[in-house]
Amino acid sequence: MMFWNVDMGSVVPKAEAIATGIRDAADEMHKTVDGMNWSGDGRHGAEGRADRERAQMRLVADAFDDLAAACRYGQAALGPLVATARQRVPNLREAGFEVDDADWSVRDGYNYQAALDAAGTDQKLIDQVNTLQSTRANEAANQTVVLQRLAADLGWADDTTATAIRTALDSIEQLTPATSGLNPTVAAQDEAALRNGTATPAQIERLQLATHLTQQQLDDLLVGKQVDLPQGQFDYLRGFMRSMDTMSVTDIQKLGDGLPADQQQTVRAGVADALQIMSNPEIETAGNPGNGKQTLEDTGGMAMLPTQIRTLLTEKPYNSLNPQRGGGAGGVISVPRMGDFNALTDVLGKGNPSLAQGTDIDRGLLKQSAEIAGSNVKNIQSPWGSTETPSSLADKMLGRAGIDHLAVHDLLTGGAQLPDGTHRMDVTVTPGGKYNPESHIGNLLNHNWEGHDAGMATVLGTAGEFATSPIAAQHAESGEPADTGTGK
Repeated sequence: MMFWNVDMGSVVPKAEAIATGIRDAADEMHKTVDGMNWSGDGRHGAEGRADRERAQMRLVADAFDDLAAACRYGQAALGPLVATARQRVPNLREAGFEVDDADWSVRDGYNYQAALDAAGTDQKLIDQVNTLQSTRANEAANQTVVLQRLAADLGWADDTTATAIRTALDSIEQLTPATSGLNPTVAAQDEAALRNGTATPAQIERLQLATHLTQQQLDDLLVGKQVDLPQGQFDYLRGFMRSMDTMSVTDIQKLGDGLPADQQQTVRAGVADALQIMSNPEIETAGNPGNGKQTLEDTGGMAMLPTQIRTLLTEKPYNSLNPQRGGGAGGVISVPRMGDFNALTDVLGKGNPSLAQGTDIDRGLLKQSAEIAGSNVKNIQSPWGSTETPSSLADKMLGRAGIDHLAVHDLLTGGAQLPDGTHRMDVTVTPGGKYNPESHIGNLLNHNWEGHDAGMATVLGTAGEFATSPIAAQHAESGEPADTGTGK
């Protein structure tokens, strides 16, 4: 403690100034939104978000006030104790006492043997030396008590101050996560840099940050629970999706190709994870109005995906050709976007499988594979040398999306009924259409896979796992069918 520099008092006015600035900014933001001349759901949603953001900002201000209070207490409690120790210990040492820095015990360091030798046979001097030794022994014992009590008080005050400061800093960190620096403008710039092969390490790190979910969030997605993202993180990912609207699926697959190999791997994982996160209807932000209403742009789902991926998953995947063209080979279809299906399954394979839970991108892939299987032909009209067949293409798609428990459940049941009367799988068809689970199940079960049945095995295995899991019971309790068609 002798070298401690207790200067927490200087932090107090700075923390208080930050708290005041945050409150003023929150009130000004709320006042601006409230004063806008608009009405309807747009105003309701904006005001709701403004209310929540002001409340959130005030919590941050409170946390800075807590930090100021902790530092003020620490300065008041620790300052005098350290000053006392700094004065008392040198005085004792100057008086010939030894102070142990480890346990703050005091020991008399006077050389009594030398004094006794000097006294010789003079009994009076000998008695004075003995009296001095006894007096200083008592003083050493008393000072040991005083210093150890001082050290205990100092330790208690230090622990109390440290806990209060740590609590305040933890609150500040939780309320102002690193994702707060993310925004859609930055997302568009980052995507352009990834496309051009000029992305910096900081830009790649931002994509990683934006696609990171906590373990608790991943656990919640696994059982179909809502996950709230910070507004900045959601806005960044939404901006990233919109910046890819003009890109083909194969162009999206090539994002990061111009970067070094290790960075390419990181970017491809980030792109896959971004697609899974933003296509998950359980991903939301605190900016939704609540009360049964949701702001579409603040909710994940099919609508959030880049245009070319969204149309790939919702439009009819194949065109029927003249059956005679197949001759004895069993008929022919064309799959105009076969390359895009292969590119998308490749992209998703680079991501975190824990994010493939309940996503509309997986629902769409499963539905499209069932429709391709339902074409009831054996051949695809494709470039010379291609060996792709309806079975092999659908097999890859099933294998990729078939690990998604919730998406497989919805493939087989249609999924939960939503407030607007539609079912979860209806997002996989063209607007206004209805998904038919019976016909799609029939397509998959009745198809002759000709050895390309690994994807189907994945789907059936996932369906069986779901049917015997606690998740199925939760869906059944909510009135949603839990029967997956596996016979379990």
